[in-house]
Amino acid sequence: LLWGAAVAATAYVEPISRRSANLPYAVWMLAFNLCVMLLYLTADVLRAPAPSPLVSAVNANQLGFFLLANILTGVTNMSMNTLEASGACAWLIMGAYMSAICAVATIWRVRGISVKI
Repeated sequence: LLWGAAVAATAYVEPISRRSANLPYAVWMLAFNLCVMLLYLTADVLRAPAPSPLVSAVNANQLGFFLLANILTGVTNMSMNTLEASGACAWLIMGAYMSAICAVATIWRVRGISVKI
């Protein structure tokens, strides 16, 4: 229903624009985020009783995970022109980025390292 409203708003009001945050963009974001929330709800209902080791590792050190992700994002953006990267290059970078963050979170969990304020 919301996806149809987003298409109709784009066709009859104006094109989707993130910069101006217009009506089609707001409806599109609402539809997208509700779909994501539905997927999370479905996964939560269907998941196994025990969380995965990766989820436990991230939950044990959320501040450190967040700070590491921000630092790696900055390093990535400063080390290359991300706007001109090809699709394959972007997927490769994102895969390496996520693998590195998850590996560090798991290592921190195994060694009992925690970042606290």
